[in-house]
Amino acid sequence: MPATITFNTGANQTKNCRPLVKCDQLIP
Repeated sequence: MPATITFNTGANQTKNCRPLVKCDQLIP
């Protein structure tokens, strides 16, 4: 599985997800 996952939230944002670790969430 790729270390970088792209989430579709209005705009395409790339978040670095570590194994067995929650992804870094950006708060507007």
